[in-house]
Amino acid sequence: MILGPATLITGGLEPQVMPQAGIRVVGAHVSAMGPFADVTLAFPDDPRWDTGHRVLLPGFVDAMQLPHTALAVGLSHYAGVESPLVALEDALDADAWAAATRSTLAAGLRQGVTTAFLVCPTHGAGVEGLAAVVTAAQESKVRVCLAGAVTDRFGPARAGELLDEGVALVERAKKGWGDRLRALIGVATLADVGDATLAAVGERARATGAGVYVHAGFDERDARDALESHGTTPAGRLLRAGLFEPSTVVGPARGWPEADAALLAASGVTWASTPRADIGERGASFAYGSLAARGLVPAVGAGESAPHPLGDVEAIFRACRQEGMAAADAARLAARALFERGAALAERHFVPGLGSLLPGSPADLVVLDAWPASPIGTENWLDHLVAGLGTARVHSVMVAGELLLADGRPTLVDERETQRQARAAVHRLWPRVAGRAT
Repeated sequence: MILGPATLITGGLEPQVMPQAGIRVVGAHVSAMGPFADVTLAFPDDPRWDTGHRVLLPGFVDAMQLPHTALAVGLSHYAGVESPLVALEDALDADAWAAATRSTLAAGLRQGVTTAFLVCPTHGAGVEGLAAVVTAAQESKVRVCLAGAVTDRFGPARAGELLDEGVALVERAKKGWGDRLRALIGVATLADVGDATLAAVGERARATGAGVYVHAGFDERDARDALESHGTTPAGRLLRAGLFEPSTVVGPARGWPEADAALLAASGVTWASTPRADIGERGASFAYGSLAARGLVPAVGAGESAPHPLGDVEAIFRACRQEGMAAADAARLAARALFERGAALAERHFVPGLGSLLPGSPADLVVLDAWPASPIGTENWLDHLVAGLGTARVHSVMVAGELLLADGRPTLVDERETQRQARAAVHRLWPRVAGRAT
């Protein structure tokens, strides 16, 4: 298939920017690229997908999605609970996890997310809950890296069972899930995990070669618990457990002490920041410019917000400008979070070449409904990114050569049925949560 004509931005911080471009996809990979007229002349028998001179980019990576967030919007008003996500976690059953996962991945697809990292505390639904998330992820055809959640909230015996379930999930992912589904051992949240369990996670991760996703720093509780109960910081706890490895992902780290930034930067750990959710939950942003000067740049994730990677890029840009950073530097840093750190995270856990559109790269791409009035080139594409592309509607999405969104509509997902399933789960579960709150 040939896609074009389009303004092609090939990815990375120093991309090629090609107006009137065409890109040829064969199977799951990019086969050729160049002027649209030349590509179609070279391959006259290939079918064409008309992108109508829109902007074409590599697919976006969302470094932290919390699927149950989709079912929790408005719950605090209904049930009078201060932490609706925590309240909902214990009540979710397998059907609800399936509905939440479908809803979240469909919402992400509409925002250009081709690779999603899901944190799923399915302890209330057991193995069936994880299985339901896996099924929903496979149906979506998006690349999904799934992490469960080991916790000591229900005692050490249950923590051991959750760890066994997480390791089994990782092993199944290695054996037969193809190139669109991966798994990590999950920890959530750090304050609810004791040293013995954390050490066991580290041991099992090293024994299996698995990565670990630590959902930490949701609030200040992690830092308080680390100091009062363990005599260190949250990063110090992970360091002691042998979890500060490049295969580890930590996020959102909102309530972590500033001293931990140096440890995160030196360790090679991926920090998954949630810029829009940080503002929504805490009314504040990280000092991204100051952290970048110390070597720490995040990948971006939705967290408790609906998926919108370009919105998170804009949030980082605005936070940097409020720090007094020059506009060009702020735009470059914001772009690094999505097109450098996010791409590196996806490559580490999936396949090489994600985050770029060059011959041989995986055909994961996004077409934006954007026709900028001024020309786009290598010298000013970042200006366009923060000034207008971030608000553009997503027209089409391709993952591994398969069109999953066309003309703004999912090709494989029945959105009305997805909504029906989610609403049914809400009507079933919210009264249960409200009953516990009274």
